[in-house]
Amino acid sequence: MPRPDASEYADYFGQYISIVPDTGDICDRLATQIEESAGTLDSLTDAQWDHRYAEGRWSAKEVVGHVVDTERIMATRGLVAARGETQEYPGFDQDVFMAHTDFGARTAGSVLEEWRTLRASNLALFRSFSDTELDRAGLFEGKRMTVRSFPWLLAGHELHHMRVLRERYLT
Repeated sequence: MPRPDASEYADYFGQYISIVPDTGDICDRLATQIEESAGTLDSLTDAQWDHRYAEGRWSAKEVVGHVVDTERIMATRGLVAARGETQEYPGFDQDVFMAHTDFGARTAGSVLEEWRTLRASNLALFRSFSDTELDRAGLFEGKRMTVRSFPWLLAGHELHHMRVLRERYLT
């Protein structure tokens, strides 16, 4: 699945899509990415999972929870567009989501298992789409986005947050 053109997604998401290397199939990248990331995260101690690098910042567990929430929403957006929905799909506020969840009370293992399971499901979804479905677009928060842009967005979003985790939580 080729990298989407900048006209295929909202400008804001360019920061994530642009950091994904052009190496191989994006779905293969998503498949290996989760195990690479989980391997890094498996090395965290309980204290590191609960660590906040600054007042008011998310814990490492909450960062991973945010990645899970975002992955779920973006894959749903891809499905909505692939199926030809014409109504605008609502946005979401990550801070509101985090204020109404308790990832911090969960075990690290349960958060990672949810992420692995969700990624496997999303891979099956994105691999199931025909070229026609990948070319379809939907309207999300006033911006047109193609189905093909969502797996690239998921890969870049994970890369971004893994970089943050390495820089601020694993040092």
